[in-house]
Amino acid sequence: MNEQRLVRKVLAGDQRAQQEFFLAYRDRLYRTCVHFLGYQDREAEDIVQEVFLIAHQKLAAFDFKHKLSTWLIQICVNLCFERLRQRKRVLLQEEGHPLFHWIPPPSVRTAPCGSRGKPGSCPDI
Repeated sequence: MNEQRLVRKVLAGDQRAQQEFFLAYRDRLYRTCVHFLGYQDREAEDIVQEVFLIAHQKLAAFDFKHKLSTWLIQICVNLCFERLRQRKRVLLQEEGHPLFHWIPPPSVRTAPCGSRGKPGSCPDI
């Protein structure tokens, strides 16, 4: 079945089409997750499910100028990157990394000091 017809049937609520849609892309999405996250079986499965949930919500707006598989993989990659950022945040917090201390906003950090940057001319931040 071609992609457009499959998507139309999925949107119409056809259970066979939904199953075919899931089975057609599940393994490829899972391999993509494993590639980015390492072998984290449960985490990869969670992301694959999340990809299908997002895809189902946005499927009606899908632009058929592109391949459906490319669109699904891009959703998957974005979710994997988000999961990696979450992991990094947790690791850094657990280690008490200085990244989680207060960092002044750029306007404060780049504010010019009174006398052309002479030592002692800028207040300590």
